[in-house]
Order: sequence, then structure tokens, then C-alpha cells
Amino acid sequence: MTVMVTDHRKQPRRRGEALSAAIHQATLDELAEVGYAGLTMERVAERAKASKASLYRRRPTRIELVMEAAYRSLPTANAAMRQAVVTGAVGAGRLRGPW
Repeated sequence: MTVMVTDHRKQPRRRGEALSAAIHQATLDELAEVGYAGLTMERVAERAKASKASLYRRRPTRIELVMEAAYRSLPTANAAMRQAVVTGAVGAGRLRGPW
């Protein structure tokens, strides 16, 4: 089986929020697949179709990269939890939080 790898440098350059979003999603996907112990900056960069330098400019360590990705995913998780409470999917009495 032949795997084709596209060189990210031949594609239009992403900047700002588009690149940050790709990096954070790649970090979360990599965490889900291999866990923290197996997560590498190189694999996150490859998955995000970005350079390792762009990752290191934003977050110089693996823990910082993971913490930011997790933090950025929290508003989505909180919104989903609030919706579950509103629709009755989860009993409100069993949850603690500022709802």
C-alpha cells in the first residue's frame, strides 16, 4: 500500500485563527489516538499540515500545547452540557456548576 504525503509547504499558507484551530484540533485528535505519552510535536505538526516551527512559536512545550487545546475545547463542552440539562438528557440535580 502506497501512502501519499502532501508537502504542506506547497499549499496556501494559513495564518492566525485558521492555523491555530488546525493545530488545536490536531492536538486533540493526536491525544485521543495515542495519549499524552505518545504525543509528539512532529506528529501534531504533520496532522495539522503545519511546520514544527509554527507549533513551537505558539507553545514551546508539549504540555502547553495540550493545555491550550484542552482549554479551547471547554466552551464547546460547557455548551453541550448546558444543552443536555435544558433538554432533560441529564438530570440537573446531579450536576454541579454555575447553570
